[in-house]
Amino acid sequence: MKYLKIYAQRMSDKKSSPVWMYFIEKKDDPSKCQCSLCPSDVSRGKPDQLRKFSTSLMITHLWAKHCIEYDAIEKCIEEEANCKAAAAGTTVKATAAVP
Repeated sequence: MKYLKIYAQRMSDKKSSPVWMYFIEKKDDPSKCQCSLCPSDVSRGKPDQLRKFSTSLMITHLWAKHCIEYDAIEKCIEEEANCKAAAAGTTVKATAAVP
């Protein structure tokens, strides 16, 4: 799968969520990121709360604007959760946060 190869490459970065396959953090404003599929900027949280940034709005953007890529992210998140659950000896089904 093409998406899993991209995900594996991105995992070497500090950002661990598979949603980062489709976004680039803005250097001039770390509270925002730019979608690599369209010219949209997406907020990651309030600029004065660096530790409160999240990927929720990034996932929502993919869900609303890029359905195919959203499906790929959902599969990656589910596979990641299943791998962690297998290591812990349990089974879990995870889904991406959708409004």
